Amino acid sequence: MELPLDIFLYEILCRASLETVARCRLVSKEVNDATYESYFTQLFHKRTNITSGIHILSQKRSNYYTNYISIHSSAKLSLRKFLPPNIRIEAATKQGLLLCIDRSCHIIPKYLVCKPTTQQWRTIPNPKTRFFTQKIMMLTIGSNPLRYKIIRFSSRNFGGDSIKYKSKIHLAFRCEVFDSKFWVWKLLEQTISLPSDYEESIDYRSMICISRYIYAFTTKKRLFVFDIENEKWEFVTLDFGEACINANYNDNISYQLVEYGGKLGLLCVFKDDDFMYHLLQLWTITKKSGTPWSWSLQKKDCFEIFEEPYSTLVKFLDNHLAMTMGFYKIIFHDFMISISKTKMEINTMLNNQFFQVESDWLPVIKFVNYLHKEWKLCMKVVFMQFHLWSLALRESCDK
Repeated sequence: MELPLDIFLYEILCRASLETVARCRLVSKEVNDATYESYFTQLFHKRTNITSGIHILSQKRSNYYTNYISIHSSAKLSLRKFLPPNIRIEAATKQGLLLCIDRSCHIIPKYLVCKPTTQQWRTIPNPKTRFFTQKIMMLTIGSNPLRYKIIRFSSRNFGGDSIKYKSKIHLAFRCEVFDSKFWVWKLLEQTISLPSDYEESIDYRSMICISRYIYAFTTKKRLFVFDIENEKWEFVTLDFGEACINANYNDNISYQLVEYGGKLGLLCVFKDDDFMYHLLQLWTITKKSGTPWSWSLQKKDCFEIFEEPYSTLVKFLDNHLAMTMGFYKIIFHDFMISISKTKMEINTMLNNQFFQVESDWLPVIKFVNYLHKEWKLCMKVVFMQFHLWSLALRESCDK
């Protein structure tokens, strides 16, 4: 006797762990699509006490500030309660881990990984900090035992290094990979060279990670694909076709790569002249073995913004929820029920970055605050040296 899908989804799977849900999504397309629906996600977060939200990093001069907005619950997270001051978030995994840099009292910054829900953190070895970080990504490989990878794209010069290839100048980047299993940074032998001339670079928008691949656009709308498992990459020229084209909105068009139902998606947002009426198109980009990349229109929604008409779409949170940032507010838009809700007052004159996470409250085994231990050990050494110095000084005075 087969178990009905509804019973499996809404009575069994919605009480499972994040890792179990991720594995079940690979079973079938029907299960995968159902786990991204609004009803399942809300039920899942309610029954498992999973927190889902956005970490906001703001910069004012050389100081960094962090805030947290919860999506499906009222959970409140604060990095200031357990981390050193002036922490900068570099990357985040979907499972709630953050990669941060501590610049509070070090000439050379210290890299650390933390889990905000359990207030656990520890330092990791530094990469080559004399190189400029262009992009950095982090993903969780497994949760028990915890294993994660960090992919860092860097260069000697800010914006990329110049190399000559076939009598043309191209921009290039180094790639370093940190695997927590081996606890060391590995520099890939081959540099990543952009296919066009020096005018082409990696786009300023954030990279996204889906399954074992990292995706990003270049400034000439090529798709950069990095295979984390095999540590190989390629640049794909896409035929946009009808995507991001609308005769009524020729000038006010923005686009970004997103994840939609576990797939790579392209989100196109068209605005009218008053910036109040928004037309949203979401396309999925897929590739089967031996076939070219193809496009498929998944949804087409319209919404109006009255409170913050000049807002910018910053995150597509799930299949029905988007986040926009206006001059003074962070607003969530629910396309299913056509409701917009202000989530936070924010100073948009600051440099803001957004990191979406989904995390449980289970402590990570053997996830020790090594920086705190290093600090205590350092103080013990200092006091011991001071004690020996005072004894030597006393002996010299007695003589």
